Amino acid sequence: MTGNPHPDRDTRSTNAIAWWDGILDSNNLDSGASKPTNRRRVDQDVSFASSPDRKASCAWLENQSTAGRLILDLGAGLGSHAFAFARRGHRILAIDSSISRMQKLMERARVSGCADRILPVVGSAENLPLGNQTLDSIFTKSVLIHVQLGRAARELFRILDQGGRAACVEPGPRNPFARLYRKTAAPREWAGITRYLDHRAHREILMPFNRKPDDRTVAPFYGFSFLAFIFQYAIVSRPLFHLTLGILNALDRMLFRICPALGKWAWFHLIRIEKQHDGQ
Repeated sequence: MTGNPHPDRDTRSTNAIAWWDGILDSNNLDSGASKPTNRRRVDQDVSFASSPDRKASCAWLENQSTAGRLILDLGAGLGSHAFAFARRGHRILAIDSSISRMQKLMERARVSGCADRILPVVGSAENLPLGNQTLDSIFTKSVLIHVQLGRAARELFRILDQGGRAACVEPGPRNPFARLYRKTAAPREWAGITRYLDHRAHREILMPFNRKPDDRTVAPFYGFSFLAFIFQYAIVSRPLFHLTLGILNALDRMLFRICPALGKWAWFHLIRIEKQHDGQ
């Protein structure tokens, strides 16, 4: 993966796009390329997506109102988060850099029964194909770790309307279980296409919004509860996943509350952004 044909992206972003495109194989997405997308598999993916960080993102974006709104799912991938939002009554603008993933997302959306609520768009985080101040709700997960962070943050600021909110869920570098996984079992290519986001990166994301990382803007998720995800990625079991996640996440919440400094060891952080009205 060499060269950078996209001047709006850095090498990490370009290589990440190429790697994700390269591993996309419909034979590994469901029961086979020649068969329809498996409804059970889509429902399972949506169920796994209903984790504490996404629930907290919903609470932030919906802002005490579940009335249907248009939510940008940036880096939508194969649509699990988009479908979960759609099933809550929202319309979704699903943006991804890959045409292949958007095609597969819409196939899965039709099977999931929410295709009428999904609008697929091909675009990059560094150069979003949207006008200024056009959206009031943005969600993204595990996407900003692959992009030119400062440019993407300025794009989020540009397209977000005054009073609008964004929920950015991104992995950090310090969780010991995640670090062990990255060194032993994760794809080797991840090292070259990923920048795990620390306090300095959180500051970079919040800078265009004139905000700083603190307990109001950044919330930690998953210390010991990283281990629950074994039942999502290694030994697939929804009941065991939700059971262990519930127990370990309660433990994590207690530890993060008792000692907020432990938050820097969280696997993920939810960055809560609100674009203030002019003059505020």
